[in-house]
Amino acid sequence: MINNNIDGLCFRNRHENIFDIYEKNEGLLVIYGAAAFGKMLLEEWGGVTADYFCDRQADIINNVNGVPVIDSKKLEEVVKTSGKRATIIICIGTKKFSVLSIYNDLIKLDIEADVFDYFENDSVFSDKSFMFNRKKYELFEHSFNCGYVDSRMTERSVELALAQEWLKCCSGEVVELGAVTPYYFYDKKIVKIVDPTDLHHRVNSKKSLFECDFKGKNILSISTVEHVGTCDYGMSEEKNVIDAIEKIVEEAKSFLITAPLGYNELLDDWIRNNRSNSMIRILRRGINNHWVEIELQDYQEIVYGPLWAYGLVVIVK
Repeated sequence: MINNNIDGLCFRNRHENIFDIYEKNEGLLVIYGAAAFGKMLLEEWGGVTADYFCDRQADIINNVNGVPVIDSKKLEEVVKTSGKRATIIICIGTKKFSVLSIYNDLIKLDIEADVFDYFENDSVFSDKSFMFNRKKYELFEHSFNCGYVDSRMTERSVELALAQEWLKCCSGEVVELGAVTPYYFYDKKIVKIVDPTDLHHRVNSKKSLFECDFKGKNILSISTVEHVGTCDYGMSEEKNVIDAIEKIVEEAKSFLITAPLGYNELLDDWIRNNRSNSMIRILRRGINNHWVEIELQDYQEIVYGPLWAYGLVVIVK
C-alpha cells in the first residue's frame, strides 16, 4: 500500500507544484530517467543541479554531465545516508505503464521522498501561448495528434495556430500541400488540397506537388515538405525537400511553410546555408510546451524527438 503521509514515501498529486515541494524539502534532488529526458530537464531548469540520476541502465550509464547515475537499490542507500528528504522527479516520457513500473520499484523502498511524474504535472505545463514575430498566439488544442495545454503537446499546437492567423490575413483562395487542416478545422479559403497518399475526402488533387502550377497562388504547407524525397508514405520521388521549397518560393504569390527540425538533414543544412533569408524563422521548444523564437544566426542543430519535434522552421511570405 502506498504511503501518502508527509513522512515516508509520498506520490504527489499532478496538481501539486514540483518547484514548491522541492524548495520546501531543501534535500536531495533525484531525476529518474538519465537515459530519457533527465539531462534535458536540468538544462531547461537552469541553475538547478541534481544530486543523482536514477535509471535502470545505471550499469551502462555511469554519469550524466558529472552527475552520478544510480539504480533504485542504490537510491535507498543514498537517501538514508543523507538524512534528507528527497524530491524524485520521474522524467521518462508520457507512457503511463512505464511510469507505473517505476512506481512499483519505488514502493519497495524505505525512503523519505516526494515523487512527481514530470510529464503529468500541470505546474510545468502552464504555457498556453507563444510569441512569433513579436505577436502572441494561443496554442492550438485538439485531441488528434495535437494535445491540450495541461500535457505535452505536439508541434501541431504551434503550426495550426500560425496557419489560422495566416489564413485570416491571406487574400484569395489557398492551395494546401499535404492534408493537415482537414483533420482539425474547415476554412473556406482552402479550395484545393494536394496530397498523393492521404485518403481524407477533402483531398481533391492526388498529384505530386511538382506536377502543380503555383504561379500566383497562396500556398499553405504544414509538416509536409520534410517528407519529400525520403520515401515516406511509400513515395519514391527523385526530387527532394529543397526542390519543393524552391518551387513554392519561386512560384507562389504568398506562402506559409512549416516543418520540424532534425527530421530531414537536407532541410537543416539548407537553413544553415540561408541564414540571411528574412523569410526563414526558427521556433525552439523546451521539454514541455514552452516555445521560443530564436535568431536564425543562432541556429546550429535541433534534434527531432523523442516525443515529436523540438524545433520548427517557419518560411513565410
